[in-house]
Amino acid sequence: MGRSQGQERFLFGPDARILILLLQKGECKRSDFQVLYNFNHFTAVSSLTYLRDLGLCECEDRRGRKLFQVWFLTEKGKIVADMVAEIIKITVNETIEQPNRK
Repeated sequence: MGRSQGQERFLFGPDARILILLLQKGECKRSDFQVLYNFNHFTAVSSLTYLRDLGLCECEDRRGRKLFQVWFLTEKGKIVADMVAEIIKITVNETIEQPNRK
């Protein structure tokens, strides 16, 4: 059974990577996705907007030397990110034993 493009994007694409990064880090500046994790500007903004629209993450404006946005997971986002991490663990990191055939 093949994967559709939507499933593949969610499991292994930038949306899933952002969920996992936010789960691991707790919060990130938008620029961190570009500088530290090699997302281009469009990919970072598109994925963060999509995840926010789904209610999985939120952003907050903060002021340091200048105004910046910090992104973090919602409670729903933490649950989904845990599930995605488990799916990735099962599909990428573990091998499934095949039954012996006679």
